[in-house]
Amino acid sequence: MMPTCNLTAPQAVDGAIVFPPICKNGFSEQNLNLQNTSRFPIQFRIYMDSQNTSQMLLNPERAGIFTCDPPDGLLEIGDETQLTVRFNPAHDKTGSFQDNIALRLFGDPKKYGECK
Repeated sequence: MMPTCNLTAPQAVDGAIVFPPICKNGFSEQNLNLQNTSRFPIQFRIYMDSQNTSQMLLNPERAGIFTCDPPDGLLEIGDETQLTVRFNPAHDKTGSFQDNIALRLFGDPKKYGECK
């Protein structure tokens, strides 16, 4: 049996979560919805490209600009949870920022959903 789930971003534009410009020391949040459509409980984890060790070495300032809460959890059959993605750049950083979010289940490297 293969796990199935729905990861949706209600305010996404062409598969990307777009955050409005923010002021210095500000932040913005957007929500994702995750629903377990499997016939069994699923264990999920949200991964961000910026949290990848090789990406951190190449661009250490990128880490932590985007975070997701909760980053992991367990969903029972049919349950749904809201994930909050927060955009919070360091106060001395300006410009455009991007990251990729990947949903993985049971520690499997396969992506079961993703957003930019």
